[in-house]
Amino acid sequence: MPILPPAEKLAKLEAQAEKLNQEIRRTRTLAQKKRRKDDTRRKILVGAMILERMEATESDQWPKERLIDALDSFLIKDRDRALFGLPPKPTSQQPANPARPGMLLKRAKERVVTGAGSDRHRAPAA
Repeated sequence: MPILPPAEKLAKLEAQAEKLNQEIRRTRTLAQKKRRKDDTRRKILVGAMILERMEATESDQWPKERLIDALDSFLIKDRDRALFGLPPKPTSQQPANPARPGMLLKRAKERVVTGAGSDRHRAPAA
């Protein structure tokens, strides 16, 4: 392998560095897409479970009124509220800087994933 002049060696190394940077950006983008997909899937599964339990006739654990009341206080956007037959919120009731609903869900998800929070649903340790 011939020894390259410094300028050529530098150009070659910079080209390699650019290729690596492109690969890093591509990999980060793929990882971010996967995280978003996984997050969406979790939300769908949680929603499906709640709807299934709510629709079960013998179960009083998830009454429809409980879900509608929770959604009424949680949903801010008119188009989201309309999906559940809720009227638009009057603008005077909306806080000037409302907590983002996504942050609340993220915190709840972190508690589920990490196991933080209440122990009342866990089996006693043997």
